[in-house]
Amino acid sequence: MSDPNKVKRTCVKSSLTRFIKYFNSIKDNSAIDFSDLENRLLKAEELLDAFGEAQLLIETADPDCEINYDTIHAIERQTFEDTYYQIIIATVKTLVATQNASISPAHSVVSSV
Repeated sequence: MSDPNKVKRTCVKSSLTRFIKYFNSIKDNSAIDFSDLENRLLKAEELLDAFGEAQLLIETADPDCEINYDTIHAIERQTFEDTYYQIIIATVKTLVATQNASISPAHSVVSSV
């Protein structure tokens, strides 16, 4: 029988992968749906805590955690966190750029009046 914590961790990692694929499919579009991307970002931001909870349960269930920490557990955490922060930062930058692009034309009109 599969370890339910490892199954949960796999599901969280899969969710992050789906978010990355979605982001990569829309990031170069000239018209990004700001609300959709913002809502997806809010859901993606929950993944770090979910991963941490599942990983902690895996680590506490591992009788050789101290031996395995540097070679298994820390690598799992580092890999997930690196990927997570990279996509979250890229998404926030895209949202800011999209928002600024939609504000700039209106601001220019106001400035010229």
